Amino acid sequence: MQEREIVINPDETVSVVRREVIKTISLPEYLDTLRAGEFITPILPYGTIQAMFKSGGLRKAFVIQVEPLQQEITLEAHESTPNGRTTGYRKFKLWIPWAIYGVKFAGNTCENVWVRFARTRILKPDDTLYYPPMSNISLDGKVCMGNSIGEVINKEKTVEDKAVVAVHDFWASSFVDDSTPDEKAIPDLIWGRDFLHIYERWEDLGEKALMMRWKEAETYETYTKRLFT
Repeated sequence: MQEREIVINPDETVSVVRREVIKTISLPEYLDTLRAGEFITPILPYGTIQAMFKSGGLRKAFVIQVEPLQQEITLEAHESTPNGRTTGYRKFKLWIPWAIYGVKFAGNTCENVWVRFARTRILKPDDTLYYPPMSNISLDGKVCMGNSIGEVINKEKTVEDKAVVAVHDFWASSFVDDSTPDEKAIPDLIWGRDFLHIYERWEDLGEKALMMRWKEAETYETYTKRLFT
């Protein structure tokens, strides 16, 4: 039996697809096959715009796109004093543009998380992605995942749940002020000598921060090629 389906593609074209139904089974049977691990669940994390499955599902990666929103972050700042090193915490509420998360797995273990920003929803491979001007993220977009973060992510039962938790825990973790800001990644409007000043200026902009001139990093195609290798 064949069914016709209309598919709206990311490049704003429309495809008419004929799909052949190989087999129809009951819902309980389907759920049993998922629990038995006989094939990969088609239920993807919310916001997934692209996914990769290799080596019989042993290697997986998801690209998750999230709309602009306000995020609260915690900055962990260290200061040297005559009595030793002290640690202080400060919270900021930052407006975040479109965020593109890459979450990669080896088996059921989360290996890495990558983050890039975008001005609009991703529609085509050559769309430009931008550097997130944040500590805890290297220039290639890879998140510095502490052991505690990785442990929380990997406690989840399914890979799909782990991917969602990875995005959540990226924001819930403390951002450190130990690294030196790189001018290549920081918009001129919020540039500062350290991340404390950068986050202060970013917060002061309010929702207008969404219109900042973010620094260009790479295309979406280049980003996914690195993620999916």
